[in-house]
Amino acid sequence: MDFRYGYPNTREKADLAVKDDWGLSIIEIKCFVEGADSRKMEDWPLQLKRLQKLVEDGVVAQGVAVSTHFGYSEKKTSDLLRKFYPVPWSRSDPVRFIDGAPLQLVVATASNPNHGLAQ
Repeated sequence: MDFRYGYPNTREKADLAVKDDWGLSIIEIKCFVEGADSRKMEDWPLQLKRLQKLVEDGVVAQGVAVSTHFGYSEKKTSDLLRKFYPVPWSRSDPVRFIDGAPLQLVVATASNPNHGLAQ
């Protein structure tokens, strides 16, 4: 694991990078809280596009996006997930992270088929 992976030609760093025999996986993590995340709403899609481009270009074998969502209606969460994770991203449905709490977890992946990883 590496907490210092820098995106090429930027000053931006990934949250986590993992390298194995099949290649490099970059993991990005974002927590959304209703009413407190206007900047994140702009930044997250840009982060995901940058990561997706690295996957498409074969620099990265797999991109992984982990997001949590707190305080949103079901419709708002659904709208956000459609916006954040269009094709070629594959994502889980929101899952309650803690029983009885309104915190939901979503995991999405984008993989490069040339690295032998299934989406």
